[in-house]
Amino acid sequence: MSLRELQALRTFNYKADADEWLQHLHHVRRFLHWTETRTLQAAILRFKGDAYLWWCALGASTQDNIKTLEHLRAALLERFPPASDQVLWSKFIAIKYHEVERIGHFIDRFKILTDKLRLYPQHELCINRFVEGLPHEMQRHVLRSQPSTLQDAFVTASKYEQHRLAVTSLPPTALAIHVDARAPAPRMIEPKASLEWQPHNHAWHTDPSISSIEGYGGHRALWREPL
Repeated sequence: MSLRELQALRTFNYKADADEWLQHLHHVRRFLHWTETRTLQAAILRFKGDAYLWWCALGASTQDNIKTLEHLRAALLERFPPASDQVLWSKFIAIKYHEVERIGHFIDRFKILTDKLRLYPQHELCINRFVEGLPHEMQRHVLRSQPSTLQDAFVTASKYEQHRLAVTSLPPTALAIHVDARAPAPRMIEPKASLEWQPHNHAWHTDPSISSIEGYGGHRALWREPL
């Protein structure tokens, strides 16, 4: 890349319209037949003022993750949104999942914003923003799955909600007891308080208000007489 070629690309600073400058970058790339790697290098060299300071402040690890022009576009538009997109960006940054809605509705709202902002859906920014908008427990579940794409995050969040709804719709269940088919049927008792199953050889309490009854498999049910 010669200096003359580089000078064909306008500089970019905070006063410039990021979307317009990115279109200019695309035209210069096509005219000069630059590869994507060379175009990225040229774009970074033309950052000036606040844009240059922003790039330096990102740090080496974040800079290394910007490997394509789509990655660069998403990062630039997040930091320097066009005036026409500022309201959309504010909504994108603040978007949250509401407990009264289903996850499918939240995904639809998220997709509409990413489409309007012309964001590359697989960019890390989109995945992180989606996860940050989820409730805490759902966030943890999605993060444990380590989604590599936005679609992966959508699917994991949807499955989590389906499981949660299935569990909450179940009727209350009684105390589950493992039954030995060879054992005789026990005499039904009405517990006076919450039951606590103890091994047969457990050291029994000396409190006279505590009663017990033999159960399955050498276990006993304990309960305390009401005071």
